[in-house]
Order: sequence, then C-alpha cells, then structure tokens
Amino acid sequence: MDSLTYTPVKLPYFIPSNELPMALPSWDVVQAADDRLNGDSSSTRVVRLNQYFVAKWGPDVSLLEGDNLLFVRKWTSIPVPNVYAMYKKIFNGVKVKVIIMENIEGHHPGEAYLTERKDEIAARLRAYLHELRSLPLPPYYGRLGCRPYLNDFGDSKGPFRSAWEAKKAYFGEYTSLAKYLVEICKGRSLYEQLDTAQEFLETSKLALAKYEAYRDSNKSVFTHGALGPHHIIIRPDGTPFIIGWGSAGYYLRDYEYYCAMEPSDIPSSAWQEIVPNFLESYEKERKLVADMTNECLDVMTALDFFAEPSSDKARSSVFHGLTPPIDDRPRPSRPAPGPKVRRPSDHEQYSSDVSDSDGVLPAVVWFDEMERVVRDYQLNGRNGQDMGAIKFASQQIHLLIMLGRLPPDFKFDAEKEEELRNFHNSVTFRTI
Repeated sequence: MDSLTYTPVKLPYFIPSNELPMALPSWDVVQAADDRLNGDSSSTRVVRLNQYFVAKWGPDVSLLEGDNLLFVRKWTSIPVPNVYAMYKKIFNGVKVKVIIMENIEGHHPGEAYLTERKDEIAARLRAYLHELRSLPLPPYYGRLGCRPYLNDFGDSKGPFRSAWEAKKAYFGEYTSLAKYLVEICKGRSLYEQLDTAQEFLETSKLALAKYEAYRDSNKSVFTHGALGPHHIIIRPDGTPFIIGWGSAGYYLRDYEYYCAMEPSDIPSSAWQEIVPNFLESYEKERKLVADMTNECLDVMTALDFFAEPSSDKARSSVFHGLTPPIDDRPRPSRPAPGPKVRRPSDHEQYSSDVSDSDGVLPAVVWFDEMERVVRDYQLNGRNGQDMGAIKFASQQIHLLIMLGRLPPDFKFDAEKEEELRNFHNSVTFRTI
C-alpha cells in the first residue's frame, strides 16, 4: 500500500443505500438538528440526527477527516465511525462542508474512568496505535494522498521528502520571526528590545539544531494527531472508538506523543499518566517544542505584540506603524438579539462595503477587517470562542505580514480569498 496512489473520494460521496442502517437524513434535517455534541462552536457543528447518524458540518470542517476514516477502516481493525456521506452546501451565504457518519453510543472517558480502568484502556490503545504506526509508509511526510500539512497559521506546509525538511519547516517559523524582529529593532535603534530579539534568534537556531539531532523521531508513521479523551468514545461493551481524524497524516514519530500529552480539551492528569503506557515516549522532543512555544510567547509579550491596537502600549511597541490603523469608518450596526430572521450575510454586507474594484482585498485590509470584527464583538458584549477565533485570524495575517511573507499590499489568489471570506462569515455561523 502506498498513499501516493491513494485517490480521495469524489464529491458528493454517498455510501450505497443498501449499506445504510436506514434512509439517509436530508440536508434540511441536518440544518434543523439541534442535538449538539460539541458545545458552542461558531464554525463547526456536530449534531446527532437520530440513533444511527451524526452530522459534522460548517465552514471549518475538513472533508479529509472523512477520507481518513475510510482509510483507517479499510486498512486497520481500529474501531472508528463509518462514513455515510460527504458533500458541500451553501448555508445563509456561507460555504459549508458536511460529513454524515455513524453515531457511536457511549461516553468519553473521564478522570475517574481513566484512573479505575487505566490498564485496560492503555492496552486497547496500545494495540490500536501499534497497528496504525505499522502501516506501510509512503516516501513523504504529509497528509493522506501526498497533501500538505496545515500549520497553526493556516498555511500549507509540505509534503516533505525527508525528516530534515519536515523538522526545518516546523521550527522555521520561530527563526523567521526572530530574524524579522532583529531587523526591526536595528532599524528603529531599539537596543534594549534588540537584545531580546537576538537572544530569541540564537535560541531558535539552537532549538532547530537540537531537534534535528534527535534522530529517533525521524521515521514517519501514520498519526491521529489529536488523540485525547475528547476523541475517545467508550461503548457500553467497553470498546473504545476513536473519533476526530481531521488532523491525521504521516508525521514524525514524536508528533503523536506530544499531541497526546497536550490534548486540546480539559487537561487530565490521569490521561497524561497513561499516555506513556500505550505510546512510546518522546519527552525530550516534547519539552523542546513546549520551551520554544513558551519562549516565542514571552518574546512577543515583551515586545508588546499582543497589546490592544488603540492602546498607548501598542503605540510605543516595536510593531507600531507596521500596518495601517484600524479603519474607523461607520459601519452598519448588527441587529439586536431577538428571533432568528434571515438577514444579509456578513459576506454580502462586507463585500459591498469594503471590496475594491476587482473584488479582491489586500492582506492588510483583511487584517483591519478582522480587528474591526473583534471590536464589534467587544462593543456588543459578545466574547468567547467566536471572538477568539476571529482575533486569532487577525494575528495570523498580521504575523504573515511581519514575517515578510505577505507585503501589506499583497492580494491573495482567488482560492485563498474565498477561504478568507468564508472564515470571516463563519464567526457569525452560530447565530444565523
């Protein structure tokens, strides 16, 4: 088996009707379903449709998750949900992706369960991961079908032909940022800040060299990439099912370990205790990644990158003046909370308001618009996951401009432009 020859399913994808437990729910049923399984997420909804079906849909859903589930079901015996359908739709002006899969009855393992059944669940997971990590390997590091990784900034990375390329790409963001900070501080004669930036640059270079020297992690393996209690469902018969395969791919061997040790749900000490019992430990690599992440955050905080744009602190920071000020033009106010009614989508409103003549926006305008949405959320008392998502997006674009990878007047290609517009719309996805 070679995933270079793997062909993704063609969309729309529907399993043969004779393999369904009952008739597949329609798109209208999916939209109307309100039995939420993933809490209050603005850009992805996971809803139970009935005893047989669960739908995962929204602007940020990756249809690669469905491909990964079909791949794992075909080549392993690991218990995962079946995939019944995958397709795309337009919902209130927002492009959404839909995966309809098998409903797995059961519960996520909590602290008490992990403590009482640690040997049992560790044995099951050890067998699953041994099977997963024993799959024949393609000659690349990347996602299924020789597709690139997506990093924390939403950029495509890879696929890579060697472990060195993969490692360099992973730590290259730190070094690029550090070099840019050094040049900015030199150009502005900010000598105190320059010391901080130069120390960060040297630290990033040493970290890359150290990470490259850890050869035990060089081999790629097929990896879940987000394993944690929130992605495990214990069936009534005690069988653990693994869900949440959207991040899976062929990664360096250490990646599964530090993802499992830092799950994205509520931290669990019982879970962290059992991880080394079902997965080979890469504690040196994990500590190096954690140290670099913390170092980066400390440096950015010291240089006031995260200061509110309108504050005195921001105006005196290293970054002041690198992007135009936030656009303060009057904008149509958002409707007051009330009954849900059809209203123009943010995409429709935004496109007619700030698009330039060719309908494509410079990168710096996207940054301004993301910051404007954050301000609107704050003024209207809306916070939490919605605002956090859009604020993070503005920081992504800002950081790309800072790194020199996007000049302020850069215009994205049509595909990326559409992706940004859909992301911009997705922050109100929960309320429309």
